[in-house]
Amino acid sequence: MRRRTFLTTLGTATGTGLCVGLAGGCSATHPKNASSNSGSPDAAVPTPPTPTATPAAFGAEPLWPPPGAIDEGKANEGNDCWVYCARNQYLTGSIVTDHLPGIGLVDIAPVVVDLGGPTTYVIHFGDSTDDFRTTAVTLEQTRGSMTPSADQTRSEATALAIGPSVLDDEYAYFVVCTAQQGGRVLSEAPLTLLKVQLVNGEIVGKATLTDKFNPGRLKSSRDDTAYTELNYFVENTGGRLHLSSDGTSLMFTIGANPYLALRLSKDDLTVQFDAHSIFEDTCENTLGAEAIYNATQVVTLIDGTSHKIPREYTPGFVTGRWLYMGKYNDNSSRATAMRNLDTGEDIQITDHPELSGPYSTAIISDEYCVTKQLDTIDVRRPGSTTSTLTVQHNNINSGITHKNTLFFTVGYPHKEVHLMNLDTGDTVKVLQLKKNQHEHVSAVTPYGMSNGYVFYPATEWMTGSKSPSPSKSS
Repeated sequence: MRRRTFLTTLGTATGTGLCVGLAGGCSATHPKNASSNSGSPDAAVPTPPTPTATPAAFGAEPLWPPPGAIDEGKANEGNDCWVYCARNQYLTGSIVTDHLPGIGLVDIAPVVVDLGGPTTYVIHFGDSTDDFRTTAVTLEQTRGSMTPSADQTRSEATALAIGPSVLDDEYAYFVVCTAQQGGRVLSEAPLTLLKVQLVNGEIVGKATLTDKFNPGRLKSSRDDTAYTELNYFVENTGGRLHLSSDGTSLMFTIGANPYLALRLSKDDLTVQFDAHSIFEDTCENTLGAEAIYNATQVVTLIDGTSHKIPREYTPGFVTGRWLYMGKYNDNSSRATAMRNLDTGEDIQITDHPELSGPYSTAIISDEYCVTKQLDTIDVRRPGSTTSTLTVQHNNINSGITHKNTLFFTVGYPHKEVHLMNLDTGDTVKVLQLKKNQHEHVSAVTPYGMSNGYVFYPATEWMTGSKSPSPSKSS
């Protein structure tokens, strides 16, 4: 595919309307009543016209958590709730327990949400910290009874540390660990993988990943970066959980010294491969959910195979059968290379953003690898030597793809969401964010968009019409 590079500036996308507060007013079809985003029990949730529709505009208020339960400004500061991943009409996330009456947890609680209601299923303890249950709850603005029985006190309360999660079409998979029991902060507890049925929120599977794990090692949700944007170039402290490309296995990695790197059956959560069979107690780092490495080797979890790496290369991440690496050239410039893990062939990429440094992030979004460095976003299929689309814009905060559309956000002072067609490079829309909305996009589904903290409902969907191409500048 021919490579396209666009230098976009404010106002250059002629013919593109601005949608105040992510609301309507633009030209996409299938509009739904904006009042359906009120969050009240009687309001109908906007329904996508097809299961694969791409949103083109969004409601001004969150669908989850509903406005009556949260302060949107506080939520968008990262103090109240978090969305980890979203797929179709479901999401996984967490919320502070002030909103959860009678659950018996303090701090934050993991949730699985059916956006069709929305219905919130909170994961909590039953009779013991080995007994996990879910309960459909109505989120409250203020705390109800903190514990399930009146004679329990705060000193007896429990808390969960929350790890990564992932969704398929039928189930949510959630990694959790007991962080506090009887008011005492734990330094060691079992690390557990839960399988939750989406249609009714029921826990249908459970596996212990390790008997002794420090819950403090799990990344806290209180972070100014959306939880779902994976930065592959820093130490993996929060863990990664990923579905295999054939949909039969789960891959999980966390830490370096010590580490966990497992491939598990998606059906019964049994371990199919443990990287400790190749590496011992430590590794240099993980490469997303699919691989780990030390000074000389990369181990891919999907096939349990080790691959030697040249000393001059630094591994960045693995996606499918491709290893992305960075290296310094003789003139001290940085270069990016891909290794075909099936053939061992190394291919240098001359136009790829750097894979190192504090300003580089990469995510696998649908079938694309989206790499952001400073004010550049590069979108390409894994293994491709040329980009599908390269965008340069001042103050890009994030980017993600849905079907054939790139959604990327521009930070203060403009606070915008740009929609670009990956096939043509046309700017489809520029949506104006409200002052109190976080300028980040971490998930897009036919039901709406998340910024990592809340989920906004889609109110219009694309039908294939295009706006004029943006002007090019140098």
